[in-house]
Amino acid sequence: MLAHGPRTEPVVAVTFDACPTTRSPGFAPEIVDLLEREKVPTTFFVSGRWAETHPEAFARIRGVAFFEIALHGHRHRHLVPGAPEAMLAEIEQGRDALRGLGAEVVPIFRPPYGDSPPELAEVARRAGVTALTWDVAPGDPDPRVAPATIQRGVTSGAQAGSVVVLHVNGRGISTPKALPGVLAGLRARGLRLARASEVLAPCTTSAGASDDRAAPSGSPAAPVATPPAGGTDPARGPSSRSAPP
Repeated sequence: MLAHGPRTEPVVAVTFDACPTTRSPGFAPEIVDLLEREKVPTTFFVSGRWAETHPEAFARIRGVAFFEIALHGHRHRHLVPGAPEAMLAEIEQGRDALRGLGAEVVPIFRPPYGDSPPELAEVARRAGVTALTWDVAPGDPDPRVAPATIQRGVTSGAQAGSVVVLHVNGRGISTPKALPGVLAGLRARGLRLARASEVLAPCTTSAGASDDRAAPSGSPAAPVATPPAGGTDPARGPSSRSAPP
C-alpha cells in the first residue's frame, strides 16, 4: 500500500476521486475546465458506478490527453477485513466498467475511504494493480470546509512526492473555488504537478502486459507511507499523512 512517492523530487500529484453520489450535480465541470486550460497532468480515480451514471462527464475526463484514469472500485464499498474476494470483485468490476465505456485504465487502485485491510496487498497483486491512498487530504467533501481552508491544507501539507486527494463530483463542495489557489500555491513552492503514475514511477516496476498501458505496479523501492488499518476518510476534515504510523 502506497500513500506517496519518494521524497527526492519536487513533484506532486493532485488527484481527484469520482465516487458514486446522490448529490446533485454529480460532477464539477469547472474543475476539468481549469485543469485542461492550465494543462495540468492529473489522475482521476473513478468508480465504475459513477462512470456508468455520468457517461458524458466521464467522456469529458477521458478525452483529455494529459489526464489519466485510475481505479476507485465499482460501488465504492468499504473493504472489509477477511473478505478478499469481495475486495477483488470491487477492483475488477470497476475496471471492467471503465473499460466497457472505452477508457484506458492505469493499474492504480485507490481503495474507497482509504481502507487498508491486511489482505489488500495480496489482492492488489492478484489484480495486477498498485494500491494507493494519499498523504494530503484537505477534507473537501465536508461542506463546512471553506475554499481557503482547502487551499491552505494542500499548500502547507504537500511535500516532494505527495499525493493529494480531492473530489470532482458532488462530494467536492468547495473544491472548484479552492483549486486555482491550490495550483498556484504548489507552483509557488517550486513543486511540479504530475500524474500519479509519474509520481509513483520511481517506487514501482513497469506494469505487466495484461494492463492497458505501462504504469506502476510491483514492490516499492523507496520508503513510502502506509495508512493505518481501516483507512482515513477524507470527508473527516483537513489532514495529511507523510510517514508510517
